[in-house]
Amino acid sequence: MLHDPTAYAVQSFLKYLLLLSLTLFAFVPSRSQVKTVVVVTIEGAITPPTAEYVHQEIAAAAASGAECLVVQLNTPGGLLASTALS
Repeated sequence: MLHDPTAYAVQSFLKYLLLLSLTLFAFVPSRSQVKTVVVVTIEGAITPPTAEYVHQEIAAAAASGAECLVVQLNTPGGLLASTALS
């Protein structure tokens, strides 16, 4: 019985794609496994309103159940009084 090499190659490729798809699907996290990361970006000097903004964002991230909070700073510094916890 003679086999068409092109048909065999296509069939083998489709089997490979099916196996690859099933393998990758097994590693996709379910909705319950997805974690939330909150990013807070601060540009400019650190002032009392900036510090208040950071406090609000920390509270909001905690309330939303975020797994992680990233504070991205692009600042030359600021007032020492703004760093005091109230």
